[in-house]
Amino acid sequence: MAPTLVWTATFACFVASAGYVQPQETSVDEWNRNWRYYASVRIRCQSYDFDAEIDADFTRILKEYRVPGTFDRRSIRICEAGLSDGSAPEVPFAFSPNPDFDPTFNARGKLQFRVTRGVSDRTFHVYFDLLENGEKPLVSYGAPQASGNWLSNGSFEDLDAKTSSLVDWPFERRNAVKAVTGAARTGTVSVQLLSPKSGQAASLGIPGNGAFRVVSGEKYRLSFWSRGEDTNDRPLLVTAYWYDLSRKYSGHELMAEEGRSHWDWSVFSGNLVAPPEAEWLRFYIATYTTSGGVWIDDVCLTPEKLPRLSDLTIIEHNLAPVIVVEPNE
Repeated sequence: MAPTLVWTATFACFVASAGYVQPQETSVDEWNRNWRYYASVRIRCQSYDFDAEIDADFTRILKEYRVPGTFDRRSIRICEAGLSDGSAPEVPFAFSPNPDFDPTFNARGKLQFRVTRGVSDRTFHVYFDLLENGEKPLVSYGAPQASGNWLSNGSFEDLDAKTSSLVDWPFERRNAVKAVTGAARTGTVSVQLLSPKSGQAASLGIPGNGAFRVVSGEKYRLSFWSRGEDTNDRPLLVTAYWYDLSRKYSGHELMAEEGRSHWDWSVFSGNLVAPPEAEWLRFYIATYTTSGGVWIDDVCLTPEKLPRLSDLTIIEHNLAPVIVVEPNE
């Protein structure tokens, strides 16, 4: 008798990390093989850990690949890809849907997740599914990530448990720039600038622990809150400095200047485009005042063009033939 072909299902899937918050009613095997889609996103690493934000437009990418259906908001998971050891660790995230979010017609929002420091671009896979494939269990990672800030500890509220110094802002030993409590716009901590002598600037470098990697031609936005009290000389100047791949200085531009001697908490913001050959960016908020002081809080730096989902992959439930030879009668 001719052999009979029996078809069995094999599943293309990924392995969830041990840190995944797994609902009790769903086993890891069930979770792996039930997800149907993932899209990729590339993030430019910095010299510090930060909370990246991406434009997660699920409706757009599904339409691009002609995949009909209703987006399952509960199904979002994120794994880092391309690691040298072949692992795909799951990454905690927060999803903030747009005000006009609709799972069928406008499944779009912002995804925020932590990107650890590094020297190259990183790839993340955003897994998701459709309600037509069965609703997925919701996961929670506790408090959501900070939204919309590519700086580390931009609110100055994260303190080192041992030294009480600001995390990622190493200026505690400089009298001209110091962290102070009780004078913040939000939270409890702000940064005070006060020049130690006439003609010498007290300046806050941003990011606090290095420079910010940029892409030539892309636009970036810096914003922060400031107040000044009884200042006497060039109270506030904001300057952007550009550096090439080898971190050699390549130019600078003045973004803002405040001439008043006194002002209450006010927001300062500005946009700038990375020039050709620019690879690194660093800002300085400076004052020349030797009296009173200038206080800074809630510093935020973001790219105007957020990374987007791309390269949709459909996790096929392939059918593999298994030959079964029936015994002769």
